[in-house]
Formats: sequence, structure tokens, C-alpha cells
Amino acid sequence: MKRFFLLFVIFMPVLILANTVTVAAQITSLDNPDVASLKATHERMLKAWSDHDIETIVEICNGAVGLVTPPHFPVQSGSRVRFVKGWRSFTR
Repeated sequence: MKRFFLLFVIFMPVLILANTVTVAAQITSLDNPDVASLKATHERMLKAWSDHDIETIVEICNGAVGLVTPPHFPVQSGSRVRFVKGWRSFTR
């Protein structure tokens, strides 16, 4: 039992570190199409927020999930009209 614990203590951090480095290299790679798409969408969203462009915000966020009070469970935003109304009341 002591040998197993010793091997576990020595090798597990090495395996975790190797896996973390590999995953980090994959998700931060600039040639990864998912990263490029997410970055482009994020930049569009930031520009839409700064320009108060409701149409772009609705296009990106419509169908997103939010929390409803008081039960605090996730629900979809529903219709486009309700989303725009909620966004406008939020930005006042």
C-alpha cells in the first residue's frame, strides 16, 4: 500500500501537469477554428455593447439561457420581442 501511495504521489502531479499543458496548447492555438470563431463573436459582442446595437446583441444572444426569479432555474429567453424588452429595461 505504501508503494502505491508513493507512486501515486510522484506520478499523478506529473500526469496532471502534462495534461494541463497539452490542453492549454490546444485551446490557445490561434489556428484552432473554434478559438478564432469565439474571438470574432466576442469582438462583435463588445462592439455591439459599446455602440448600443440591439440587433447584433439579439442576433448573438437570442436563445441564450438566463435565470428567472424567484425559482432561480435556467430558462431560454424565449421570443425576440421579450428579449429586446428585457435588454432595454436592463440598459436604462
